[in-house]
Amino acid sequence: MGLYYSHSIDWTDGGDTGAAQYKKKYPDYIDKEASNQYDPSPVSYVDYIEKKAKPQMREILKKFPNLVEIWYDYPVKMNLQQSFEFYKLAYDIQPKCLINKRVGNNLGDILTAGDNEIPAENRSETKPFETPGTLNDTWGYKSYDNHWKSHKEMLYWIAEIASKGGNYLLNVGPDGNGIIPEESVKILKGIGTWMRTNGEAIYGTGKWTTVKEGPTKFNMKGRDEDGNLKTESGKKISFDFSFTPEDFWFTAKDNYVYVISLATPVSETISVKSLFDYRQRIKRITVLGNERSLKWQVLGDKVDITLPLNRKTDESGFELKVELQ
Repeated sequence: MGLYYSHSIDWTDGGDTGAAQYKKKYPDYIDKEASNQYDPSPVSYVDYIEKKAKPQMREILKKFPNLVEIWYDYPVKMNLQQSFEFYKLAYDIQPKCLINKRVGNNLGDILTAGDNEIPAENRSETKPFETPGTLNDTWGYKSYDNHWKSHKEMLYWIAEIASKGGNYLLNVGPDGNGIIPEESVKILKGIGTWMRTNGEAIYGTGKWTTVKEGPTKFNMKGRDEDGNLKTESGKKISFDFSFTPEDFWFTAKDNYVYVISLATPVSETISVKSLFDYRQRIKRITVLGNERSLKWQVLGDKVDITLPLNRKTDESGFELKVELQ
């Protein structure tokens, strides 16, 4: 279990989010971010941190031992010393607990992508990363938010994030009675069904030498309130998450490489170019959910693999397990 704590913002108690302390250092600063300017609290930001936020964090850490992660959020104008103190507070009480980057000021054990954002493939960071995502466009619950992600889109997020070595932190917003919305349940059950057969290609895997091959590429920078996708350039696009039979994502674990396809093959033979450099190390290839070895051969600059004719699945794609010497 991991827990979320917004260490910087309490809208009704010291809710200037550090804007006042920041303005002392930078007098020209105009606070347009997240401060409570309608009903500001008389409590100073420093008093809020020392007398409320830190005691609450200590209580959480002592009450819930063996946490895997503390998910701090939105440091806004917290200074380096304050961010470090929240990092150290958690580390001193639970040293094995991971701290995310949103503790602030480039601290933390794991990087945190933007909301509903997948980092670009060429990112230079070496730390593991985590993408927080929603099932529609809402973190909490909105009865009128019907921009639900399709099953195919959810599988894309899972494959794209895992192939880049990341973790998908998927959010579900219950309603006021604590009920998970029916559409959320439907989406999660669909993922669960897929994972029962193909989870081996996701859980415990890491980044391989190749992230993805194939013609379909775009960098996911989230969605706007109209459901439009945003790319690295900020351009809004419409995309139905249909992929070609040449699109493959790759993950790796021990001496295995997993090949993930989200498209229906047009023939019984598929071609994977990224396996060519490993052709002399291939021992065995199977489809997840079927232990029978597949026939394969090197042809030109690619490896051709023959899929089983009796492949029974409700999914349009498939996942291969390649054992290497």
